[in-house]
Amino acid sequence: MIASELRQDPATKEWVVIAPERSQRPQLAKRPRPDLHTFYSSQCPFCPGNESLTPSEVLRIGREAAAWQVRVVPNKFPALQPNTPPVSKNCFYRNAAGCGYHEVIIESPAHNLELADMPEEHIARILRAYRQRQTLMLEKDDVRSVVIFRNYGEHAGTSLLHPHSQLLATSIVPAYVQWKQEVAERHFEETGRNLYSDICEAEKWAGVRLIEEDREFTAFVPYAASVPYEMWIVPTALSPTFALASDDALADLAGALRRCLLRLRHCCGDVDYNYVIHSCAKGEEAENYYLWHLQIIPRLTEPAGFELGSHMYINPMRPEDCAQQLREAAITIAEPVGLSYELSA
Repeated sequence: MIASELRQDPATKEWVVIAPERSQRPQLAKRPRPDLHTFYSSQCPFCPGNESLTPSEVLRIGREAAAWQVRVVPNKFPALQPNTPPVSKNCFYRNAAGCGYHEVIIESPAHNLELADMPEEHIARILRAYRQRQTLMLEKDDVRSVVIFRNYGEHAGTSLLHPHSQLLATSIVPAYVQWKQEVAERHFEETGRNLYSDICEAEKWAGVRLIEEDREFTAFVPYAASVPYEMWIVPTALSPTFALASDDALADLAGALRRCLLRLRHCCGDVDYNYVIHSCAKGEEAENYYLWHLQIIPRLTEPAGFELGSHMYINPMRPEDCAQQLREAAITIAEPVGLSYELSA
């Protein structure tokens, strides 16, 4: 196994993960969604009965081997690895050992069940698994930041069709995470208020980009959305890290996330997407300036020359128009055929 390595771009101070092991993972899926008639695949390492095809699990929700509901396993082809040997020193370039943790959250025993079609109580179960693993990671001395994400579809980076999410815990704070914190901290120093709470209040007041709101969460298309139908789900309770979210909050988030994904499906069909849970870096949990949030990024456009050269996105749709379509979308569920696993038990 070739060890991963972290390298910093001296021109931007951004870190890049050099992970040769990732080249050995399965080829990207050629279709964005499992066949609804295939509730089990003998070739899928994430299906029940094939547990020996994955590394040993670190979390199981469900009592019996044949009746697990959620499993968490180390990624077989990790971008980062624990106990990574140090890399060679360099007099100009800055690098570090590719030390970290890369886990897969297998969301369901059913091969053919997309997240948006799962019962809300099961989505809440998945979110609690996220929280449990993030909490454990933050207790490790060699972890400074944790990112939880989901890739759906070929253009979003999916390599296996079975529904799953991932967690990456890094020994450094990514430049983007640090930058977002600094922007929020400056706003707090200047106004005494939380930036993300102010954004939510502004969206509620404007109304034109609001998708839905309840006691616990506000969902909206951001004012400067970088891609069509981008959505944010932001909690009402001030909490800088997802690891501190309550069970009640996660139950409400499960409903909001499911509805947002169903709205997206109604507007765009079976579109590829990513979602990311943004949290503060380790050590900032006691501060009030940051607020964790979930971002959904549909893959309807591809960055081209201008985006690559400027890091400035061109969005071909007005966020207000996207929000109106999402608000008016019918929330319907496609029932898989032959589903044999009871997720709400």
